[in-house]
Amino acid sequence: GGGGKREPPGGQGETPKGYVPKVGGVRVRQGPPIYCPIKGATFKREADGPWYVTLTAEFEMPDVPLPPANPERVVGVDLGLKDFAVLSDGTRIAPPRFYRKGLAKLRRAQRELSRKRRGSKNREKARHRLSKVHARVRNQRQDWLHKLTTGLVQKYDGLCIEDLNLKGMARTKLSTSVLDAALGEFRRQLEYKTVWHRKHLAVIDRYFPSSKLCRECGTIHTALTLSDRVWTCGCGAVHD
Repeated sequence: GGGGKREPPGGQGETPKGYVPKVGGVRVRQGPPIYCPIKGATFKREADGPWYVTLTAEFEMPDVPLPPANPERVVGVDLGLKDFAVLSDGTRIAPPRFYRKGLAKLRRAQRELSRKRRGSKNREKARHRLSKVHARVRNQRQDWLHKLTTGLVQKYDGLCIEDLNLKGMARTKLSTSVLDAALGEFRRQLEYKTVWHRKHLAVIDRYFPSSKLCRECGTIHTALTLSDRVWTCGCGAVHD
């Protein structure tokens, strides 16, 4: 894309416009102001209709070391499917399961689409309705993840997460639950938000036995398997 620019509206109540080379003025829904040079723009149309423009801007990050994390404000985040996340301070975060909640509407919209004649206007309308249902599920998930990751980054100085093998998990019988949870998107958001807020993020090797480690006494229970959802350590601590 070319280097578009955004200009303020000419008067009160006037719709703002983005100016695109060879296209001209395009009405936009104005976001927060950008105070650094815009180097490029990418245009994308979502399946449910709206067009979006992603701007690439250039700015210098200050080369300042991160402040040390307060040990009392560092937390481990154990991601999963039964609970979306269990924090090392005992906090449990339930999975929202937006895809499963919207599955009935998705199936109904898919059936309506399959009944329409190919190439007809009614089929195009049905395809658009299906796209809107998918977009609603996607937007609900994104909104929930953004609120969760922002809250974690603001609350803690440091976060530790496991380097999960998401591609491998997606090939198992739990693939629908893995995709619905969007664990990869959770990590992606944490990675850039910890940079923005100058917080620490540690990614723990996937072979570190965190799920077999007693958080009370530190004993590693090597005999545990994936089917052991609830287990009790010799020290009396119960884990699930």
